[in-house]
Amino acid sequence: MEQLIDAAALVSKPVYRVFTPSDRSFWLYFLSAYTLALIVQLKGGGDWSLAAARKHINGFFAKELWGHRSARLDYKLLFLNSAGYLLIFPLITVSGGLAAGWTVDGLAALTARDGLGLTPSWESRAALTVIWLIAWDFGFFIAHYLQHRIPVLWEFHKTHHSAEVLTPFTVFRMHPVDDLLTYSTVGTMAGLVGGCFRFLYEDPVHAYLVNGLNVFWFLALMAGYHLRHSHIWVMYPKAIRWLISSPALHLIHHSTDPKHFDKNFGRIFVIWDRLAGTLYMPPAREPVTFGIGGGEEKEYQSLGRLYLRPLKMIAARWRSDKALSR
Repeated sequence: MEQLIDAAALVSKPVYRVFTPSDRSFWLYFLSAYTLALIVQLKGGGDWSLAAARKHINGFFAKELWGHRSARLDYKLLFLNSAGYLLIFPLITVSGGLAAGWTVDGLAALTARDGLGLTPSWESRAALTVIWLIAWDFGFFIAHYLQHRIPVLWEFHKTHHSAEVLTPFTVFRMHPVDDLLTYSTVGTMAGLVGGCFRFLYEDPVHAYLVNGLNVFWFLALMAGYHLRHSHIWVMYPKAIRWLISSPALHLIHHSTDPKHFDKNFGRIFVIWDRLAGTLYMPPAREPVTFGIGGGEEKEYQSLGRLYLRPLKMIAARWRSDKALSR
């Protein structure tokens, strides 16, 4: 009975997460994103009238976009994947716990001490807040980079890139294998940081939070994070874009233009892309068409194909490699 209750809770999660402040799908973060988009559009057009605002709002929520067959698949995946997390989530949490435990044990072996027993302070909380965010974001970058660079992982990641239109719900258009890799990697990176602070301090150190979220992650959500999956081009001011990834950079990441392939993997910070040589910072707005490229997104127009085509392509790749090795 408890398992049925847990499963029902996961399936219904897409509904109640909109009203959960600690979830990235909380209504406030969507509202702030589209408010920012409206300001950018009105400023760009030089017309701040009510009629202009209404025109842009209607454009944001056009039926042709939100009712597109690609968008409808996003909604279905959101609910189906939530049920699948009943199996995936324990594996994700284990990775963070193991990484933290191994870090504590490793530091204890190196120092021949069980811990340093330092007293937590506001400085330690501030340090944890920043370091945790950096490690967390780096974990996302590593997983995303591997999903594009390793052929087998790319087959699973194509499920996400097969979206022909982008809405904030496209972020949930993920193959379960994709999510397992991503969140296990992120959990491991966060666990390493947590283990270090557990070893250093006698009592638990808590990061600074807003709505149950790391304060900087909260600010990123409020600064238009959900526009990363949209048709709205927003570049941050020059004083910010050198550090923080603008939503427009992720639109480029989804582009079918070959010059945009394998660019802009970062989620929050652009430094990872700079170091990896994968940053593409456009000097001006560029036209973008979304998809995998080469028309392959047409092969992902049903739920069955979104889930099973990666397995089919991997099997074909394996048979081809096996034939060549003979």
